[in-house]
Amino acid sequence: MLYKKALDEIHEIETDTAFKFGYEPPEERIELADNLYLDIELKAEAL
Repeated sequence: MLYKKALDEIHEIETDTAFKFGYEPPEERIELADNLYLDIELKAEAL
């Protein structure tokens, strides 16, 4: 339950950031791997 709430919050932050900088907000939801370092690497590639 807490995991789902955290993912929802991340999606909301990404959407707000997109609007702030004039980008199209992401439609897809974030999916995290079981590996923290892989998650960080994937998010860094997106930036």
